[in-house]
Amino acid sequence: MGMDARVHKKGNHNLYIRTAVLYERLKFYVDAEIAEDSPIKETFEKFWKQQQPLPTFGLAEIYHLNDKLSLKGDISFTYLPKVKTWMNEGGVISLKQSNLDAKCILSYTCKNLCIESGFWFKHLKLLEESKEDTNDFLINSAGFKVGIGYCF
Repeated sequence: MGMDARVHKKGNHNLYIRTAVLYERLKFYVDAEIAEDSPIKETFEKFWKQQQPLPTFGLAEIYHLNDKLSLKGDISFTYLPKVKTWMNEGGVISLKQSNLDAKCILSYTCKNLCIESGFWFKHLKLLEESKEDTNDFLINSAGFKVGIGYCF
């Protein structure tokens, strides 16, 4: 769920500000040694039950190379300082989170068909503390995407 607003248009160049609500759905299985002082020897965690929707802000740019080919860039971020949540896990859960999502895509449009290809990068830093346990995750991932869509 989000909204874009164009803030600049000059020739073939369009710049948008973007705001949305981000909800990360994480599910982890831990295949590693668990700290000896850990109160619970838990190897599975359902983070989506403890997450909350967060506001995200960003910029998107579209540069039309011609009437069918365009270059798209997008970057958005979320930051939540350490806060106590309404959720419980052996006590109140404190959560701190940061996200960064970036994409660079080449898009070809022919009539209503759109073919896209490009790179993406995702950063997620999550710190979740309760009396039961502490979960501290850093995920940095990148990849290549290809997509075909039909535009109305």
